[in-house]
Amino acid sequence: SGLVGCASNLINAIVGSGIVGIPYAIKQCGFLAGIFLVGAVALLTEKSLRLLIATSKHVHCPSYETAAEAAFGITGFRFVALNMLIM
Repeated sequence: SGLVGCASNLINAIVGSGIVGIPYAIKQCGFLAGIFLVGAVALLTEKSLRLLIATSKHVHCPSYETAAEAAFGITGFRFVALNMLIM
């Protein structure tokens, strides 16, 4: 299994857990509250991504690792790089 196979397995694992987890969460908190919370999380996720992009442009960081380094020093860079390696 090459790079495409590894990427497919990773995407399948991420999507698969969401497919199982979201209906269970909606069942636990109720349909209307669940739909509201899914929407709220979607909006918050979009906002956080836009803030991350704007901040990276502001400090001229071309990658996620260098943005972490700008914010937290070399420790932030190593932490993000290690987590990306593990994933």
